[in-house]
Amino acid sequence: ELRENAILVLRFLNDKTGRNYRLVDTNLSMVEARLKSGVSVQNCKSVIAKKARDWREDPKMMTYLRPATLFNATKFEQYIGELGAEAQS
Repeated sequence: ELRENAILVLRFLNDKTGRNYRLVDTNLSMVEARLKSGVSVQNCKSVIAKKARDWREDPKMMTYLRPATLFNATKFEQYIGELGAEAQS
């Protein structure tokens, strides 16, 4: 189930960014680590959607819409905090 949920999140990232991040361990393991820490698939999707809105108009920041940045342990916690209380339940 963990792998399936990570795949859902990575596919959502690809849909939101127009990218094609492959469903390989390198990408999926970062998402899985966040899911193991207790965040939901919806939390992950909310972070992706917010950062896509925030960064898609900025060519420099657009490059950071990638698994290594979005699902980095430290950064992800900051991004979750930006969502507001209603999105974290």
